[in-house]
Amino acid sequence: MFAERNRMTEADLQRWIKRRLGCDPEAELTQADVLYLSAEAFLAMDSVYQRLSDFFLDKESRLLTVKEAVAFLKLSRATLYRLMKSGALRSKKIHGRRFIFRVSAEEEAGLPYEYQARLWDGHRPPSKAEEEVAEAEDAARVQQEEREHALRTLLTRHEKQEHKDSP
Repeated sequence: MFAERNRMTEADLQRWIKRRLGCDPEAELTQADVLYLSAEAFLAMDSVYQRLSDFFLDKESRLLTVKEAVAFLKLSRATLYRLMKSGALRSKKIHGRRFIFRVSAEEEAGLPYEYQARLWDGHRPPSKAEEEVAEAEDAARVQQEEREHALRTLLTRHEKQEHKDSP
């Protein structure tokens, strides 16, 4: 079934989406619905997501040009731009060229497979200042955990000593 979805026309894709969402197959979708649902269907295609993952693993890069995406994912340029506009794919213009990029391995790690695709949600990557704040918060949390561990250790030693001293 997933292989079939890779060869779907826009009309086939809309019918598949309507069935998946339990909508009337003859109901009209608005342009906003089509953009959102096309992106949703794209994210549901395991084989396409797997191809993307394989691409980034092979290239050891986190950037993919539009031309590479069109060729590698076998999508039309219009579909690709629609997915970027809907927020299903992250993209950024760098030196006049648009790049699509994947989330970091840290974001993907440990998540069940069905949630990994949701990481392609169009949110912008954190800014340098946001990253510094997050790192400072992590460092403060680690220090707090170390203090708590040291206090628990001292308390345990004290309790053991009291237990030894009591008759």
